[in-house]
Amino acid sequence: MKESKRTFLLLKDDPLSKKAKQILESPLKLAESLVVNFIEKKLDVLKQNLDSIKQFAAGIKAAEEKGSNYTLAKIYPYYFAFHQFVHSSFRARQGKVLEELFKVLFREHPEYGVVVLDKSHQKNELKVEEGSFPDYDLFLKVNSQFIIIIQIRSRDDTGGTTAKTSLVEGLDYLHKANINIPIYYTVFVWEGLNSSQKQTTINKFFNFLSKELINDIDINEFSQKILSDEGVLLKNSNKEIHLNLIYGKDNFISYLRKILNLDNNITTEFEKLIELVSNWDDLWVSYSIIGREYERLKEKGESFVFDLINFIKERKFEFNFNNYEEIEYIADLIASEFNKSCPKEAPFDTPRNNFLYFRDIVFLLAIYHKKKIFSIDA
Repeated sequence: MKESKRTFLLLKDDPLSKKAKQILESPLKLAESLVVNFIEKKLDVLKQNLDSIKQFAAGIKAAEEKGSNYTLAKIYPYYFAFHQFVHSSFRARQGKVLEELFKVLFREHPEYGVVVLDKSHQKNELKVEEGSFPDYDLFLKVNSQFIIIIQIRSRDDTGGTTAKTSLVEGLDYLHKANINIPIYYTVFVWEGLNSSQKQTTINKFFNFLSKELINDIDINEFSQKILSDEGVLLKNSNKEIHLNLIYGKDNFISYLRKILNLDNNITTEFEKLIELVSNWDDLWVSYSIIGREYERLKEKGESFVFDLINFIKERKFEFNFNNYEEIEYIADLIASEFNKSCPKEAPFDTPRNNFLYFRDIVFLLAIYHKKKIFSIDA
């Protein structure tokens, strides 16, 4: 029953996956910690660590008072604490994945002269002292010849007017910068489809820019240029700013290939890395399964995770962490056999869903065992 392949970076050690693990290091650690802390029964500490404000603001105290004779109320404090921890942890950990991608990629390709600058070095580069400094998602200096500033949005309809205004403010700040090398100011919208706010974003830029900067071009010509590889050229005395609005990661890669003169090898590597960091399964699987199983453990005192641990021990299954395909094979085998013999009520209505669920648990168990075998703390 081979279907729905998974990509668990925590179980992969090929060169490309190692780079992806560097880029996604923090969210991967969150995924791993959920698995480890559940199996080692350490998640209850999350409820114990809830501050006093949450005790009444989230209704924890009220639920606990009713929990002696109502199961839902009994498990709510644990349920709340777990999900609150995951979401607050992810907000702190999500970071700037694309920034890390550039750091990892160009660290191994110094021949392109691309340096990723942090905020303090950005300020030094632009030499503007007054006013608050905008947040630029990605700031690249290339061979000391030009600068690429990239503002990243997942979709063009998120954040509303405030988000679009911040894009314009980022451009406005560059006009004050005391710098005489060309700047490429690029707004990259990851999702190329459903670009419902595209014209609104273009209008924001058009209405902000003075006629002198854009040589009196009308909105139609401006719209065509800002969406093209050429972009809109803004010139003021010795300052040169190129403005581009790019939708979709394929168009973004094409744009970078041209502006940085990337060869086919690094372009292919970049494409593969973006694809890999867009399609990994460690966090969503660990969060989904540990969340369900933790609730089940608090409600019924049992979990399919521990059932599968016992099943694997009884049948003496072993993982070969040197070969991802073998891990996939053994996960398929264990889940298939467990699915046939599971004595308890299955989690889903169809055998296929149950098989996939049990197989995902096996993958998480493999992550746990790999962590324990190879951890210096083990």
